[in-house]
Amino acid sequence: MAMGVRIANPILGTIVGSQESGYELESPVVAAFRNAVLQGEWAEAEELLFDTLTGEGGVSISEHPTGLVLQDGVDKDVMRFWLRQQKFLELLEQRDTGRALMVLRLELTPLYQDTAKLHFLSSLLMCQSADDLKAKADWDGADGGSRHHLLSELSRKCSKRFKHNQIANCLYHNTATSPSLYQDHSCDRNNFPVRTILELEDHSGEVCCGGDGTVIIYEVPSFKILHTLADHEDGVGSVAWSPDDSMIVTCSQDKRARLWNAHTGEIKRVLNRFGEPVSSCVWAPDGHSFVTGCLDKTRNFGDLIYDWHQSHRIQDLAVSPNGHRLVAMDNEKHIHVYNFITRELEYEMDLKVHLSSISISQNNRYLLINKKDGQARLFDLETRESPKFFQSADRGGQFVIRAGFGGANESFVVTGSEDGQTRNQGLGHPKSRGN
Repeated sequence: MAMGVRIANPILGTIVGSQESGYELESPVVAAFRNAVLQGEWAEAEELLFDTLTGEGGVSISEHPTGLVLQDGVDKDVMRFWLRQQKFLELLEQRDTGRALMVLRLELTPLYQDTAKLHFLSSLLMCQSADDLKAKADWDGADGGSRHHLLSELSRKCSKRFKHNQIANCLYHNTATSPSLYQDHSCDRNNFPVRTILELEDHSGEVCCGGDGTVIIYEVPSFKILHTLADHEDGVGSVAWSPDDSMIVTCSQDKRARLWNAHTGEIKRVLNRFGEPVSSCVWAPDGHSFVTGCLDKTRNFGDLIYDWHQSHRIQDLAVSPNGHRLVAMDNEKHIHVYNFITRELEYEMDLKVHLSSISISQNNRYLLINKKDGQARLFDLETRESPKFFQSADRGGQFVIRAGFGGANESFVVTGSEDGQTRNQGLGHPKSRGN
């Protein structure tokens, strides 16, 4: 049975240094450790990695808070073995068999309990050439990608705090790929949505408020029109897709909500007329029901089987992805948070300013509130605290201006404005990401 020592397959990208990017993305200790491994300074690498201070949440290799932090429960001997194994192989590649034998006996053997692996490494002492060694060990040498592979594997043992620091300092972060220990993390501005690539001009009225009373379904990415839903008697202000994309609910100024077959464009059901325009709709995560919101004070929001019988006029709705909470925004200055399972009111908030839209993050934790004072605010649904705000635009007017989460792992928010600008701002970075 072959027992190669390769840690990972080579996946190497362009390394962009902090001097080139203009941002200091890592601590000096992390940079020193990375350089020690890439230069083959194994004693220095071990000293940097394990001359540590223990702190909450992991083991730090530096007194600096931005230093490398290991995950809880990491077996440090395994990491030592990886470093010393690389040292052993490189000595064999240099044909320094004597020193390699000492590393095997005095440094590797005391760490590792897998005798089969140690026997395999000892068999490599019999290799007649560097090429023979590389073939038997499935290893590409010191000048290949092996040191980068080693750093990649070591980075998997790092605490998420280190990676969060890198992401927070990446101005155009928009990738789900985890940052690596062996390179500064920097996303290309060209991969961030900062330019208009297409304008949809098929509505006869204002698209922002659906003034022509139609809803158009486009095929992506061709943007060919598949269906035009044209049964409403007045403008359409909100649409909601079912979780399986098979149905759409449209909400209209004509005081009705309609349920459509998204595949055929046919109406499945027309809800009873409300006393005021239907403002919003959200689906339950299981796709079995949906909730509509209305500006009527007496019949303002409910699903097909329940009416909350509240007195507030609903402007917008949001349901958490796990189905635990329903959040209602009235047309004044209040947020109402309900337990979506029991349908009981958990709490209410008065934000002292008129509101425009709400959205809940995919991790169910945060509510994004777009306000008409030109500010979007992030709100923690659990702690009821507001950890961050974003300047979205000048003070709003009569239109509904929406905001939402976007990007890889919802790393930024997008806000609209009445001045025709779309603003992208990062959750972890203090600067605007482009308009």
